[in-house]
Amino acid sequence: AVAYTADVIGLVGFGQDLRTMESQEQEGLASSMHRLMAMTGQRALAPIPYWTIPGIGPLLSRLEGYAPLKAGVEQEMRRILANTKPESGHSIVDKMVAANHRDNQGGLPTERLVGNAITLYI
Repeated sequence: AVAYTADVIGLVGFGQDLRTMESQEQEGLASSMHRLMAMTGQRALAPIPYWTIPGIGPLLSRLEGYAPLKAGVEQEMRRILANTKPESGHSIVDKMVAANHRDNQGGLPTERLVGNAITLYI
């Protein structure tokens, strides 16, 4: 069910076939997002926000795998955004990128567009 949902989101939201159902990869976008959300949930329930402790926080984020996982998801979203066709308007991300260029002359930084794409996927 997760693979089907990921493929539908990929086609409708991003205008791209993520081929989650076809591939048996455990490291695809759907799997990475699932693990990232689980880790984020664990952090939300942590009694102490250890990831904000200067010096120790970033180290712990790398050791637990959160930082590289988040970086990988962000990189995949950048790839998806790079492959959009804003002029076509076939997908939600196409329309989001076109509106950003039209209304703000490209004013939103890439990090914000990546964050919006991740939110769309969730």
